[in-house]
Amino acid sequence: MFVWITPNDAKLATNEYCVKNKHNMMLRKPLHQQALACFFAGISGTLAMGRFGKAFLLPWLPYAVTLGLVGLYLIAMWGTAVVLLFKKQTQLNTIKATGFWQDATRYFLGLNLLMAGLQKFMRLQFDVPLRVFDHPFNSLHGDLLVASFFSRSLPFFYIIGILEVFGALMLVFRKTQLLGVILLLPILLNIMLINFFYNVEVAMQVHVTLLTAVAVYLLLLEYTRLANFFFVAPSGLPQFNFKSHIWKNVVRFSIIYIPVVLLIICKRYPRNYPELFGKYEVTNYSWRNVSHVKRPATCDSVLTKVFIDSYALVLEYNDVSKRLAGNYQYDQQKHTIKAFYHISKGIKPDTLVATISEGAAPGSKILVGRIGKDNFKIDMQKVKY
Repeated sequence: MFVWITPNDAKLATNEYCVKNKHNMMLRKPLHQQALACFFAGISGTLAMGRFGKAFLLPWLPYAVTLGLVGLYLIAMWGTAVVLLFKKQTQLNTIKATGFWQDATRYFLGLNLLMAGLQKFMRLQFDVPLRVFDHPFNSLHGDLLVASFFSRSLPFFYIIGILEVFGALMLVFRKTQLLGVILLLPILLNIMLINFFYNVEVAMQVHVTLLTAVAVYLLLLEYTRLANFFFVAPSGLPQFNFKSHIWKNVVRFSIIYIPVVLLIICKRYPRNYPELFGKYEVTNYSWRNVSHVKRPATCDSVLTKVFIDSYALVLEYNDVSKRLAGNYQYDQQKHTIKAFYHISKGIKPDTLVATISEGAAPGSKILVGRIGKDNFKIDMQKVKY
């Protein structure tokens, strides 16, 4: 016996089944989702409290007290989460609690990043003291290097702040919360990598790494939606279809083999002579067949330093503003070097031709040759940067 069921009857039957089996369906939702939501809510809230505490509480409270308050807050959050996990709850309450903790995670992440964005406009981040610029470049710590880079261009600095503010605001609205995470995640990843590879202070590395983990968690909550958007949903854009799959793949993979071929035939690679590269202090010299003399300690008319790297051979005359940089060619077999120097406009460049040999002391080298028509001999000692 067959019974005809209309679409409306089927919809009503489905809804009735869902209502009757709501309890069983929700029981299938694992409690570990709520535990994970509580875990990230605790981390997100702790990081926000830590930023606000460092910015506003340190003038009145010692750092240890501020850190203790932040730690107590984290313990309280996770303690509440543990109590809720072991407390008997209905399946509906479990879903509501999970939603609450996820919203709390978004709220605290937004609060943290909005504060970071506003600090940029108030110049409370990356403010480099003027005294730092008198120090050698290689002596600056990673924090100061990063701060000097970002503070060099205020428009770029402010654009990052604007993106952080707008991304944070998007997190607190249901329709834009996914877009907010997508906007903020690349910013956090970039900051995390900079902090790690530029050896920024450990506390900041941990802070940004945890913020990135929170953003990844919020993004993965929308995994099904994102997978459907990127891989399942058809594109409405016009497409050109190749008749041959072979030609289609040839065109596709041309983005790989064309650059590779061009790089293979290109000869303008950075030179790599580790036995030659370095910064050298000139200890003794002779010029224009003058007797071998020790260089004066203070004199701006004689050669004092030599730099050899993958780009140029640089001669410095007692001051960084008095340097000659020339492109060079080095013969590793004959140990000869040839460099070209443009002294001034309209004048034919001078050519340095010399033989490089090892000196008596470790790290020392001797250059014997000529520049233009003048002969020279230079004793130099390799030093640290």
